[in-house]
Amino acid sequence: MNEQIEQISKEGLEKALAWANTAENFAVEQTPLLIQEIIRLGITIQTFWMVLSLIVGATSCIIWKKTLEKIWDENSYDITLDQSKVIISVIFLFISCIVFSVNTFYLLKIIFAPRIYVLQELSKLI
Repeated sequence: MNEQIEQISKEGLEKALAWANTAENFAVEQTPLLIQEIIRLGITIQTFWMVLSLIVGATSCIIWKKTLEKIWDENSYDITLDQSKVIISVIFLFISCIVFSVNTFYLLKIIFAPRIYVLQELSKLI
């Protein structure tokens, strides 16, 4: 009976050690790839938001310019509608500048301090 228990224990221990070695090898092989993917994803997300903020900012500038041209060219106009267009355009332009600045900062952080970025991202998972 003791021999059977020892045999089963030995087989179980060998399987556990084999599983641990396989897991260790997997972690060693996959860790650099995971880090590269985290960095690439961060760069992609920040770039997406920067491009989106540029599109919103450019659209706001175009609306602002067209509205001001309309105000200056016409003698009679609906002042409230045109003023609201200008105000909304300025607000969106201001917001897009802030979004662009913040995402530029984070993109530069990812590029120049990738280890810190990866540690911050991994700490969010804990």
